[in-house]
Amino acid sequence: MMKLPRFLLFSILLCTQVHGADNKTFLFNKERNKFHVMTTAQAHNTSISSEASETSVESESEFSIISQTVTGEYFINDSFSVVGGYYFALVLDIDAEINGFDVGFQYYPLNNGTSKDISFMGSQIDTSPSIAPYVYLGASTRDYQFSTVSLKFQGVEVQGGAYWHFHDTYFLKGSGFYQQHLNNNVRTLRTTGGGVSIGMKF
Repeated sequence: MMKLPRFLLFSILLCTQVHGADNKTFLFNKERNKFHVMTTAQAHNTSISSEASETSVESESEFSIISQTVTGEYFINDSFSVVGGYYFALVLDIDAEINGFDVGFQYYPLNNGTSKDISFMGSQIDTSPSIAPYVYLGASTRDYQFSTVSLKFQGVEVQGGAYWHFHDTYFLKGSGFYQQHLNNNVRTLRTTGGGVSIGMKF
């Protein structure tokens, strides 16, 4: 009669040891650094054109801008992220101050911008892509404060570029973009340019 309790006790201990071994050899993939914060210096060429009407003629003005953008990025999964940013520029040539907001989605066709911790057989491996190309589609606003008038624009932006993860915490990004904004369907704002960013991963 004592053999049955001993057999049960032996079975419980054996299962516990096997379960512990499974935990050590189990392969799992844990993403980290899923949030990026960066600052971007941009140089771009901008034109504002006005449509002709009964009281005015068609006109167009063109100027160059160097601007600054602060951006946050959160990764939804391995391929997509949500991006939001604040844009600011001072244009001395036309005596204007510009600010606005950007929001959109980024798609990573190859590697995404996150690092991963891969554990296997009790060992842990830290992996991170070196180069991560992306494409971006989003909406944005631009508020032009001239000395005598204020113009508000809303529109879309298409962007492409790549991240260079040269460090576990820091990265660089190069980008090129095109924007088109409207102001009450009377004025059209078109912008083409590029930027260089430096950022941190959390």
